[in-house]
Amino acid sequence: MMKNLIFVILFCMTSSLAYAEPLPKAPIDANHPGSLVYAHSLFHETIAIRGRSVEFYAPADFKTSGVKIPVIIFGHGQAIDVTGYQETLEHIARKGVAVIFPTYDTGFFDRDWRRMANDFVSLSHDVLTKYSAFLNLDQVVFTGHSKGAYVALVAAGLPNSKQTGKQIVKPASIVLFAPAGFDTDYIKNIDPLTAVTLVWSDKDSIVSESLVNQIYEQLPSQKKQFITASSYKGTTPELNANHFFPLSKSFFFGGNDGISPFHFQGVWKWLLGATQDLQSGKKTDNIYLYGNEALDTGISSIKHKVKKSWSLRAANAKQSQELQTVDYVDVSKYLGTWYQIARNPLFFEGNCACSRQVLSTTSDSKIQVYNSCNDVTVTGPLREISGFATNEDPMSNSKFKVDFGLPKKGDYWIIGLGTNYEYAVVSDPSRRSLYILSKTPTLDPILFNEALAKASSQLDTSKLIMTIQQQCQYPVVN
Repeated sequence: MMKNLIFVILFCMTSSLAYAEPLPKAPIDANHPGSLVYAHSLFHETIAIRGRSVEFYAPADFKTSGVKIPVIIFGHGQAIDVTGYQETLEHIARKGVAVIFPTYDTGFFDRDWRRMANDFVSLSHDVLTKYSAFLNLDQVVFTGHSKGAYVALVAAGLPNSKQTGKQIVKPASIVLFAPAGFDTDYIKNIDPLTAVTLVWSDKDSIVSESLVNQIYEQLPSQKKQFITASSYKGTTPELNANHFFPLSKSFFFGGNDGISPFHFQGVWKWLLGATQDLQSGKKTDNIYLYGNEALDTGISSIKHKVKKSWSLRAANAKQSQELQTVDYVDVSKYLGTWYQIARNPLFFEGNCACSRQVLSTTSDSKIQVYNSCNDVTVTGPLREISGFATNEDPMSNSKFKVDFGLPKKGDYWIIGLGTNYEYAVVSDPSRRSLYILSKTPTLDPILFNEALAKASSQLDTSKLIMTIQQQCQYPVVN
C-alpha cells in the first residue's frame, strides 16, 4: 500500500513537471523587435566628455545609409555600468537605432537630481552634435532604469533655460523602467503631447508600485500607460520579474547573466516599439508598445498587464495647447526661395499649382515677401502678391506678421525646420493654415515624413493637399 502511495505521489510530481511550459525563446520573425535576426553589424565608441564617459552604439553603416536614424538616450541604474545593459544596447544598435549611454552621475552617493538630469542632457547633446548629420533629432527616446529612469524623467522636464547648448534635447517619446522617483516641479514641464510609458515589475522589492502609480498620476501626458511586467510562474524554470529584470549581467545586488524573455518580450520590444512609432509619424499605435503585442510574454497563459490614460480628445488637446514654434531660426539661412510641397485647403489659394515664395531683405533691413502660383494648372494664369514681414519674436525669429496691403495682416509661424533648412513647416496661431515648404521643388520622402511628423504633433494633417511642382515655369524675381 505504501509503495503504491509513493508511486502515485511521484507520478503526480513528474507529471506536473512534464506539463510545465518551458520559458519562451526569442521570436523568429525578423520584423519582431525582440528577434535575434539583425540587418546591421555593430559600431561602438567610448567618448570622453568633460571627464565623463559616454558610450555610443549605432549600426555600423549609420554614416553611409543616407537615412537619419532614431536615438535612444539610456540612463543607467545605481552603481550599474554599461556592462549591465550591454546586450540591450548592442541589440538596439544592430536593429538600426543609435543609443547614447551617458555617465550622468559623479559617483554612488550623487543625489543632485537636477544637475544629473542636466548632465544627462548636455553629455548626450555633445554626441548628438558630433553625429548630427546621421541622427534624427526629432526621433529621440528618453529611457532609463531605476535611478537612471528618475534622472531621465527629470531631464524630460528640464526648463529650456536649464539646458546647455544651442540644440535643446527634448524627447519625442519616454519609456522608463522602475523609476526611483520624480521631481514634483519638473514633471509638470513635460510636453503633454509626448507619450510616456512606465514599466514596473510585479516582484520589484526596491521601487514600490505606489511610487510608480504616483508618477503616473502626476504626468501631464495626454497619452500615458503603466505596464506591469509579469513573472514567469509555472514555467521551467520560473523567472521572477524583480527590480533588476532589464539587466543582462549579475551584480552582487541582483541581476542575471545573459538575456531572458524579459528582454525580447519586454525591454527590447518596448524600446524599439517607441522608435518605430516615431518613424511612422508619432501615431502612438505601434503594436509592440501600444498594441496587443506589448503584453505578449511568449506564453499564452501569462500576459503583461497595462493601464492607460489614452485621451480620446487628443486632437482637441492639440488645439488647447499654444502652438509651439521652433526654438531659433537663422534668418540668413531661412531667406531665399521656398517651394510649397503641401498645404491645408484655404479659400484664397484655390487650386494653385507651382506655388512658390521668395524671401529677401531690403535696403532698410525689412524682409520682402513675394508669393506666386499658377491658377489650377502649371500653365494657368499667374497669380502673385508682394508684401513685407515683420519679426514679432526677435529672440527666436520664429514668428512673423506679413503685410500684403490687405485689411488684415497674416501670421507666419515657423513650427518645424529641417536640420539644414531643407524644409520648413509653417502655420499660424489659429492652426487653420499649414504649409510644408522645401528649398527645392521636390522634397526627399524621408525629409517629407520628418516634416509631416512635426506638423502632425500639433495640427490636424488629415486634409493635407500636395502641391503640383512638376514642369513649372517660375516667374523671374527682380
